[in-house]
Amino acid sequence: MAVIDGLHTKKINSLICQNKFYEKDLLLTFLTKSFKIYRSLNDLGEDFISSYRIKMFTVFR
Repeated sequence: MAVIDGLHTKKINSLICQNKFYEKDLLLTFLTKSFKIYRSLNDLGEDFISSYRIKMFTVFR
């Protein structure tokens, strides 16, 4: 499981609030390019990705 610290989490949440993420692939690409996390979607895990999707839907509900 990839470890994301608080600063990175804040940056991700900020981008979600700005409506930058729509799909898992975009989030995975962002994580890989920004934080050098070279893992497949399966390595990151569905729960990890889904937690950000849930936050995104909460923001825009």
